[in-house]
Formats: sequence, C-alpha cells, structure tokens
Amino acid sequence: FMIALLGCSERIILQKDNLPARFTCPFCYTPNPVVVEAARGLIRRIDSTPFLKELFSEGKMLGVLLALDTAEGTVSCLYGFSGLVHGLSHIDGFVPPIFDTATVDLDSGSAEESRCLQNWLFDQYVVSNARGEKTTIREIFAARGLVPPGGTGDCAAPKLMQYAYSHGLKPLAMGEFWYGAAPLREIRRQVAFYPSCTGKCGPLLTYMMQGLEVEPNPLDSDNLWSIEEPVVKFEDEYIV
Repeated sequence: FMIALLGCSERIILQKDNLPARFTCPFCYTPNPVVVEAARGLIRRIDSTPFLKELFSEGKMLGVLLALDTAEGTVSCLYGFSGLVHGLSHIDGFVPPIFDTATVDLDSGSAEESRCLQNWLFDQYVVSNARGEKTTIREIFAARGLVPPGGTGDCAAPKLMQYAYSHGLKPLAMGEFWYGAAPLREIRRQVAFYPSCTGKCGPLLTYMMQGLEVEPNPLDSDNLWSIEEPVVKFEDEYIV
C-alpha cells in the first residue's frame, strides 16, 4: 500500500483484497498491519517535527482510523489524540474534537448548577453511527440508566469515528497507541497499542459501531464460556 498526506488524513492506496473484512473490536484486538504501519508513520512525523515532539512528549494516547470513501473507492487514514494537548483541542494533522469545550465557559457555582452544565455539555456531543442515526452522548448513557463520566467523547476513538461519519467515510479498522512519557499511576509503553476504555467509550463506541460488521469481542461471555474444558498438560507433587 502507499500513504500520501492529505490534510488531517492521509490517502492510502490499497488492493481491494487487502481491505479489512470487519471493523476492529476496540475493546480487545490485534491491530491491523496497515494501522500499525500508519501509526509508525505518524510517530516518525512527530519525532521529526520539533513542535509536535514537544507537544506530545508529556505522553498521550493517539489513534489511527482507516476509512473508506465508498463513492470514490479510496481509503483515508485519520489521526486523532485523546483530550487536550497542552490546552490545545485543534492541531494540524489531527481530527478536531466532537465538541470544542474551549468555546464554553465551564465555570459553575453550586452543585446543582454544575450538574445542569454537565447535562447541557453532553447534549452538545452529537454522534453518529454507520446506520446514519444521530443522538447525544447523554441519551446513549441514559438508555442504559447511566450518567456519562467526565471526559466522555474526548478520547481518540470516538473523535476519529465521528469525523469519518461526518465526512461520508466508512470506518474499516482502528487502533489506539501510546506516545511519550508514561503517566505516574499507569503502565503505558511507548508505541504499544491499547484497548478502548469500557467506562467512557464502552456505551459510546458500541452505539457508534452500529451498522458496521465488527470483529467478535473475545472477552464477551459467550466467547469465554465456549472454551473447551481444561486439559492437564503437566502434574507433579507441587503444581498442576
């Protein structure tokens, strides 16, 4: 395949047989080889650009999404980052946020005012799925009897998928990986791929993937309990 830079995405030329048959299950996956190569290309771009290297050196989860333009038959590679980077929500070469909180005064007074502000905020995050349906993050969580945690919708994966849908692209494969220094209370390895979180992104991505043929999640109970009974491989007086 070949990758060519195009705005906040890169145009990829792939043989039809190399297109992923099913979308990545974001909660447990092996990244598609094209996603891995695109991630390496992004890392090389960051490492060779002093401004970007300084921005991301503090450590950040980055995302890569392959998306198909069904009308033109071309594949684009989109890049995104989670949250803010040094207070920035927009960086050239990366998809924008679903809703830019930097345009809103988030200071609130009482606990009641804070709750109302949070509800209003999640009503501004309007997301789509592959069926062409749209709803808000608050409605997605409310359907499950839940309240969205703070920061929901700002991770790399939902930002990438929403950008794809809003530009008429079909998501094909995705991966999220770490770049930069590891956080103090978490284990994060440079350029290692990680699953999407289930607290913030579980209900959200599940909705956004509706209408896509998605790889099975090996962590689903149906898949776990379909495993054959264990077989003794070795046994002595100490261990089995």
